[in-house]
Amino acid sequence: MKIIFYSYSGVHSAVLAGAVYLGKFSSQEAVPLLFQDLPFYGHPDRGSKIRYLGDDERGNQVYTLGVGGEPALIARGIEDFLRIALVSSADLKLINTADGLNNWTKWGEKLATKGLQHAGNFLATQGLKRNLPSLIKKVSPKQEDPWY
Repeated sequence: MKIIFYSYSGVHSAVLAGAVYLGKFSSQEAVPLLFQDLPFYGHPDRGSKIRYLGDDERGNQVYTLGVGGEPALIARGIEDFLRIALVSSADLKLINTADGLNNWTKWGEKLATKGLQHAGNFLATQGLKRNLPSLIKKVSPKQEDPWY
């Protein structure tokens, strides 16, 4: 299965969510964590690239994707493409990491994609520090999840 964490930029909340999901750190370790040390975090080459983060313990491949201001359109487009290509949608899990983010994070992601990299990364990081408990709860693997 492929698991894609997606957000506006694909290099802030999506990267952090992917790292949490892959067990790169625990909630206790995340407090002093420098998000910039995560692969692809705040990367200036955002675009709409799919970036591979690693495999989870069940062999699922984990990716991030930046979708700009059209998260629902992109998700539907990917799902429709899979249907047309006769690929089972059960082989793909799309997770929108932008849901529930505070304005600091949202504005930070947008500023960074508009060329204000330093200011955008700073705001996104400050916002994600505040969003971290809910993000960890949202994406931490749970044995009862059918896709896990």
